Amino acid sequence: MPQDATDAVSPLAPFAGSFELSDLGITRRWFDARDLTPELSTEIIEVIRIAFNDQAHWFALPVPHADHFDWKFRDRPTGVTISISVDQDGRVIGFIGGVRRIWHLRGRPYVNRAGYDLCRLPEWQGRGLQRKLQQFRGRDWHPSEDFSLGYATHPADRTLAIERGNKAPANETHDYVRHLRLRPLQRARDLVNRFRSTRAPATSAPLSNTSPVIRGRERSQRDRLFEVAHRVRLVGGSLLARRPAPPPGDWTIATLARFEDQHEPFITEALSQFEFTGDRSIDYLNWRHCDERAGPFTVRIAQRSGQPSGSDRAYLGYAVTRVLDGKAHLVDILALPGQLAVAEALIRDAVALARRSGASVITTRLPKHHPYGPALARAGFFDAGHTAGELLEPRATPEADLAFLDNPNARIHHVLADSDDV
Repeated sequence: MPQDATDAVSPLAPFAGSFELSDLGITRRWFDARDLTPELSTEIIEVIRIAFNDQAHWFALPVPHADHFDWKFRDRPTGVTISISVDQDGRVIGFIGGVRRIWHLRGRPYVNRAGYDLCRLPEWQGRGLQRKLQQFRGRDWHPSEDFSLGYATHPADRTLAIERGNKAPANETHDYVRHLRLRPLQRARDLVNRFRSTRAPATSAPLSNTSPVIRGRERSQRDRLFEVAHRVRLVGGSLLARRPAPPPGDWTIATLARFEDQHEPFITEALSQFEFTGDRSIDYLNWRHCDERAGPFTVRIAQRSGQPSGSDRAYLGYAVTRVLDGKAHLVDILALPGQLAVAEALIRDAVALARRSGASVITTRLPKHHPYGPALARAGFFDAGHTAGELLEPRATPEADLAFLDNPNARIHHVLADSDDV
């Protein structure tokens, strides 16, 4: 049964432990992220940097690595369990952050625990350590955690997860892409470089839940040619599906610095139309989108024309966009039930924001069968397919409560901001 939403994620609940893999000389420790010392934080960040070959996505953010690490783990409003693997010399060789968050399943609160930044040093990759750790799985769960919804794109990790009985939602999450500027010569040059990379000696792949590096190395030259042909077809299809913007509605869209209590009623009503969605409390939204340590996010909110700010019926929806290194992401979007025109207006507003910021592409993520899907198509996005690799481990959640996940039309609201990809 789900825990009380307040007690379940209390950061005051003590939680710590350890166990040993004597044959490998490794100790696994876990503890509250707030108990991390600055020295240990620095060591963990270095492990992440090495294990991800300097390609952990948040290393490109215009904020110090330590500040983003503290935002992501130590200052998270719903609690984090830090797990580290230590060798015989006391050196950290692996890391994973078990982050907690309330998810609402048909109106009832459940606690989800997801693993972020799973990694280990290259010399410990490919040695079966992940499988050996499975015999201890569950020891580092907080007693309040009902299920785990996370990503598993690394082949070994995904195979093990499926063997354990993890569930993949039938209404799987897809990535959607819209090109803003076409650069044929640059794209041709990139393609040639990617073909050449297939002939280069392989290096250790990071054991990551969200690593494009792995996916790139595992594709053959033939696979990449098929990928290019498939992408050309998708782009052509999206051009045919694109429609002119509809006439402006009776609302205005403006930039929002922070979410306030006055926004909570419309957010709660908007979430009520979905069977499964992550909590979006005001504290959580401000931590996720309005803290400069998180990265360069822009929040845009739609408000009825003529309605004063703060009135019960003033707000219709919001969208959050991030632009970084020539790429934009529509990371979060939500509109009141029946306000699909507002959702489309916010999507088009995000495209315009990305173009003004100099981005060449904008991507987003939604379940395949989502009410905002047609709006994405009309705005020129194409469906790039199921790339997220999300899996749900039921743990303490009754099977009957999760039966709706087998429905390909289940009303699931799952966006980029619900992951650690941005």
